[in-house]
Amino acid sequence: MPFEKFKPPKIHGAIASAIGKGSGVVIAKGFKTVTETTNKLRAKGCPGPAEMAKISGQVAQVGALSGALTSQMSTFKSIPGGLRAPVGGIRSSVDTIVNLPVPQAIGVPPGPPGGLIFAQPVSFTTKFADLLNLLKEFAAALELTADAIDFSVDTSSKSTDTLANSLKTLEGPVKACKIDNAIKSKLTK
Repeated sequence: MPFEKFKPPKIHGAIASAIGKGSGVVIAKGFKTVTETTNKLRAKGCPGPAEMAKISGQVAQVGALSGALTSQMSTFKSIPGGLRAPVGGIRSSVDTIVNLPVPQAIGVPPGPPGGLIFAQPVSFTTKFADLLNLLKEFAAALELTADAIDFSVDTSSKSTDTLANSLKTLEGPVKACKIDNAIKSKLTK
Protein backbone atom coordinates (compact mmCIF):
# COMPACT_ATOMS: atom_id res chain seq x y z
CA MET A 1 0.00 0.00 0.00
CA PRO A 2 1.54 3.32 -0.99
CA PHE A 3 1.44 5.71 1.91
CA GLU A 4 0.28 9.23 1.12
CA LYS A 5 -0.53 10.92 4.43
CA PHE A 6 0.53 8.57 7.25
CA LYS A 7 3.98 7.29 6.47
CA PRO A 8 5.30 4.62 8.85
CA PRO A 9 7.35 6.22 11.62
CA LYS A 10 11.09 5.67 11.50
CA ILE A 11 11.18 4.30 15.06
CA HIS A 12 11.64 0.73 13.86
CA GLY A 13 14.82 1.75 12.01
CA ALA A 14 16.26 3.39 15.10
CA ILE A 15 15.39 0.41 17.30
CA ALA A 16 16.78 -2.08 14.78
CA SER A 17 19.99 -0.05 14.53
CA ALA A 18 20.42 0.09 18.31
CA ILE A 19 19.67 -3.60 18.78
CA GLY A 20 21.85 -4.57 15.81
CA LYS A 21 24.87 -2.64 17.01
CA GLY A 22 24.54 -3.89 20.57
CA SER A 23 23.94 -7.50 19.63
CA GLY A 24 26.73 -7.41 17.05
CA VAL A 25 29.25 -6.35 19.68
CA VAL A 26 27.96 -8.78 22.30
CA ILE A 27 27.71 -11.71 19.91
CA ALA A 28 31.14 -11.13 18.35
CA LYS A 29 32.87 -10.68 21.70
CA GLY A 30 30.84 -13.43 23.34
CA PHE A 31 31.47 -16.15 20.80
CA LYS A 32 35.14 -15.18 20.58
CA THR A 33 35.43 -15.53 24.35
CA VAL A 34 33.52 -18.81 24.36
CA THR A 35 35.71 -20.25 21.60
CA GLU A 36 38.96 -19.10 23.23
CA THR A 37 37.89 -20.43 26.63
CA THR A 38 36.83 -23.77 25.20
CA ASN A 39 40.14 -24.10 23.36
CA LYS A 40 42.14 -23.23 26.51
CA LEU A 41 40.21 -25.76 28.60
CA ARG A 42 40.67 -28.49 26.00
CA ALA A 43 44.32 -27.79 25.21
CA LYS A 44 46.20 -29.25 28.16
CA GLY A 45 43.76 -29.55 30.96
CA CYS A 46 42.92 -26.86 33.42
CA PRO A 47 45.00 -23.69 33.21
CA GLY A 48 46.69 -22.26 36.28
CA PRO A 49 44.93 -20.11 38.88
CA ALA A 50 45.95 -16.81 37.27
CA GLU A 51 44.74 -17.88 33.84
CA MET A 52 41.59 -19.35 35.35
CA ALA A 53 40.79 -16.05 37.10
CA LYS A 54 41.20 -14.24 33.78
CA ILE A 55 38.96 -16.76 31.97
CA SER A 56 36.34 -16.57 34.71
CA GLY A 57 36.32 -12.76 34.54
CA GLN A 58 35.91 -12.78 30.76
CA VAL A 59 33.04 -15.26 30.91
CA ALA A 60 31.33 -13.20 33.63
CA GLN A 61 31.80 -10.01 31.60
CA VAL A 62 30.25 -11.59 28.49
CA GLY A 63 27.38 -12.90 30.62
CA ALA A 64 26.76 -9.41 31.99
CA LEU A 65 26.83 -7.90 28.49
CA SER A 66 24.41 -10.54 27.27
CA GLY A 67 22.10 -9.85 30.20
CA ALA A 68 22.20 -6.10 29.53
CA LEU A 69 21.32 -6.66 25.88
CA THR A 70 18.49 -9.00 26.82
CA SER A 71 17.02 -6.42 29.22
CA GLN A 72 17.31 -3.73 26.55
CA MET A 73 15.49 -5.96 24.09
CA SER A 74 12.75 -6.68 26.62
CA THR A 75 11.99 -2.96 26.81
CA PHE A 76 11.75 -2.83 23.01
CA LYS A 77 9.62 -5.98 23.00
CA SER A 78 6.75 -4.13 24.69
CA ILE A 79 6.53 -1.42 22.02
CA PRO A 80 4.76 -3.48 19.28
CA GLY A 81 1.89 -4.32 21.61
CA GLY A 82 1.30 -0.63 22.23
CA LEU A 83 1.41 0.08 18.51
CA ARG A 84 -1.00 -2.73 17.66
CA ALA A 85 -3.52 -1.77 20.36
CA PRO A 86 -5.30 0.97 18.38
CA VAL A 87 -5.31 -1.01 15.12
CA GLY A 88 -8.38 -3.02 16.11
CA GLY A 89 -10.28 0.17 16.88
CA ILE A 90 -9.20 1.73 13.61
CA ARG A 91 -10.33 -1.33 11.66
CA SER A 92 -13.68 -1.25 13.51
CA SER A 93 -14.04 2.41 12.56
CA VAL A 94 -13.42 1.52 8.93
CA ASP A 95 -16.06 -1.22 9.08
CA THR A 96 -18.52 1.20 10.71
CA ILE A 97 -17.95 3.88 8.09
CA VAL A 98 -18.30 1.35 5.26
CA ASN A 99 -21.61 0.12 6.67
CA LEU A 100 -23.12 3.58 7.28
CA PRO A 101 -26.41 3.82 5.39
CA VAL A 102 -25.78 7.16 3.74
CA PRO A 103 -28.25 7.59 0.90
CA GLN A 104 -27.04 9.30 -2.24
CA ALA A 105 -30.49 10.48 -3.23
CA ILE A 106 -33.98 10.41 -1.75
CA GLY A 107 -36.99 10.77 -3.89
CA VAL A 108 -40.37 9.33 -4.77
CA PRO A 109 -40.87 6.55 -7.27
CA PRO A 110 -40.81 7.62 -10.86
CA GLY A 111 -43.98 8.95 -12.26
CA PRO A 112 -45.49 12.17 -13.35
CA PRO A 113 -45.59 13.82 -9.89
CA GLY A 114 -42.62 13.82 -7.51
CA GLY A 115 -39.02 13.40 -8.47
CA LEU A 116 -35.79 13.94 -6.60
CA ILE A 117 -36.33 15.46 -3.16
CA PHE A 118 -32.80 15.30 -1.70
CA ALA A 119 -29.40 14.36 -3.11
CA GLN A 120 -25.96 14.19 -1.49
CA PRO A 121 -23.22 16.04 -3.29
CA VAL A 122 -20.40 13.90 -4.71
CA SER A 123 -17.91 15.59 -2.36
CA PHE A 124 -19.75 14.08 0.61
CA THR A 125 -19.07 10.55 -0.64
CA THR A 126 -15.50 11.45 -1.60
CA LYS A 127 -14.82 12.70 1.93
CA PHE A 128 -15.93 9.36 3.35
CA ALA A 129 -13.68 7.54 0.88
CA ASP A 130 -10.73 9.77 1.83
CA LEU A 131 -11.39 9.18 5.52
CA LEU A 132 -11.43 5.42 4.91
CA ASN A 133 -8.13 5.58 3.05
CA LEU A 134 -6.52 7.65 5.81
CA LEU A 135 -7.67 5.23 8.49
CA LYS A 136 -6.43 2.25 6.49
CA GLU A 137 -3.05 3.93 5.92
CA PHE A 138 -2.71 4.72 9.61
CA ALA A 139 -3.50 1.13 10.61
CA ALA A 140 -1.09 -0.26 8.02
CA ALA A 141 1.69 2.10 9.15
CA LEU A 142 1.26 1.03 12.78
CA GLU A 143 1.24 -2.66 11.87
CA LEU A 144 4.29 -2.29 9.63
CA THR A 145 6.25 -0.60 12.40
CA ALA A 146 5.17 -3.17 15.00
CA ASP A 147 6.12 -6.07 12.71
CA ALA A 148 9.53 -4.55 11.98
CA ILE A 149 10.27 -4.07 15.68
CA ASP A 150 9.13 -7.63 16.43
CA PHE A 151 11.39 -9.00 13.71
CA SER A 152 14.42 -7.05 14.96
CA VAL A 153 13.93 -8.12 18.55
CA ASP A 154 13.23 -11.77 17.69
CA THR A 155 16.27 -12.06 15.43
CA SER A 156 18.61 -10.62 18.05
CA SER A 157 17.06 -12.60 20.89
CA LYS A 158 17.77 -15.86 19.05
CA SER A 159 21.45 -14.91 18.82
CA THR A 160 21.66 -13.91 22.47
CA ASP A 161 19.88 -17.14 23.48
CA THR A 162 22.49 -19.14 21.59
CA LEU A 163 25.24 -17.19 23.34
CA ALA A 164 23.60 -17.70 26.73
CA ASN A 165 23.41 -21.46 26.09
CA SER A 166 27.10 -21.49 25.14
CA LEU A 167 27.97 -19.63 28.35
CA LYS A 168 25.91 -22.10 30.42
CA THR A 169 27.79 -24.94 28.78
CA LEU A 170 31.06 -23.38 29.94
CA GLU A 171 29.96 -22.98 33.57
CA GLY A 172 30.59 -26.62 34.47
CA PRO A 173 34.14 -26.90 33.10
CA VAL A 174 35.13 -23.51 34.56
CA LYS A 175 33.88 -24.54 38.02
CA ALA A 176 35.61 -27.89 37.71
CA CYS A 177 38.90 -26.19 36.84
CA LYS A 178 38.52 -23.79 39.78
CA ILE A 179 37.98 -26.75 42.11
CA ASP A 180 40.95 -28.55 40.53
CA ASN A 181 43.19 -25.53 41.06
CA ALA A 182 42.00 -25.15 44.66
CA ILE A 183 42.74 -28.84 45.38
CA LYS A 184 46.18 -28.60 43.72
CA SER A 185 47.07 -25.54 45.80
CA LYS A 186 46.25 -27.37 49.06
CA LEU A 187 48.09 -30.55 48.22
CA THR A 188 51.63 -31.01 49.47
CA LYS A 189 54.30 -33.28 48.15
